[in-house]
Amino acid sequence: MVACRERIDVHAHYLPTPYKRMLDTRGISKPDGTPLPSWDLPLQLEFMEKLEISFAALSISTPHPHFGDPGETIEVVRASNEEGLDLVKKHPGRFGLFATLPLPEIEASLDEIKFALRGGAIGVAMPTHAQGIYLGDEALEPVFALLNEHKAIICYHPTTPAAVPTGVLTALPSAMLEFFFDTTRAISNMIYNGVVTRYPDIKHLIPHGGALLPIMSRRLGSFLGRFSAEPKPDVPQILRSFYYDLAGFVVPDQLDVLLRTTDESHLLYGTDSPYGTIESCGILRKELEDTDILTETQREHIYYKNAKGLLSLKQG
Repeated sequence: MVACRERIDVHAHYLPTPYKRMLDTRGISKPDGTPLPSWDLPLQLEFMEKLEISFAALSISTPHPHFGDPGETIEVVRASNEEGLDLVKKHPGRFGLFATLPLPEIEASLDEIKFALRGGAIGVAMPTHAQGIYLGDEALEPVFALLNEHKAIICYHPTTPAAVPTGVLTALPSAMLEFFFDTTRAISNMIYNGVVTRYPDIKHLIPHGGALLPIMSRRLGSFLGRFSAEPKPDVPQILRSFYYDLAGFVVPDQLDVLLRTTDESHLLYGTDSPYGTIESCGILRKELEDTDILTETQREHIYYKNAKGLLSLKQG
């Protein structure tokens, strides 16, 4: 087997200076229970070289940069997006930016969408919730309406749920279980409230192999079909229309279910770096290259062809 020599990483994180300063000021060194990794441009480039990644789409991970002060959030988000867009301009063809929004500040988020997309961002990143306001909440309608006008790509990312039960696995990082639950909860809420069908020109990129959405397709279809307002959502069709990154340990279990939920044209390579280390991402790469679930053609689409189409990157 000849390993693919081109990879586009649609799930890579950066820690811009204003955001990192915000976390440091609050003494946040283990957000969501996971140690904050080191990040800078040399480390990012080294990671990409070792894993043969030609292009990385950068976004801010969790925690979302809103800690109760709207003015501070708006300022930090703008400065972080400016830093990200500057990085993109200085390294053409190597990086793209999924811009952060100062959610749940609606007017400021609308301004940030216009600023970021005009400035060359490839899309926006949205957390599963911001200050307890979840995706699918009516308050976010203006944001989705504007993103729909721009035919934008949204990459989603989980965070610790707004309400976490006490005494249940509290010593473990949220990334183990709660991230999957919160992704599933938030996207299901969007489907239930009609956001996906109301704004059909948005492209949705779901992280971590879709979390629990693919395996719950029939269950969600049954319940949402009974309880959602008209028009009833076609859950299997909606899940087929989503894009999914394969960051994390998705082989073989999640990958097998994903290929029954959608087809390889909607699957994309992702590392979750720098939270995903060179070692752990190397394991995923080997699993993707060794699995007999995929053909070589499917691997090529997952590694780079699908991302080039979705992100409108120059073919080559």
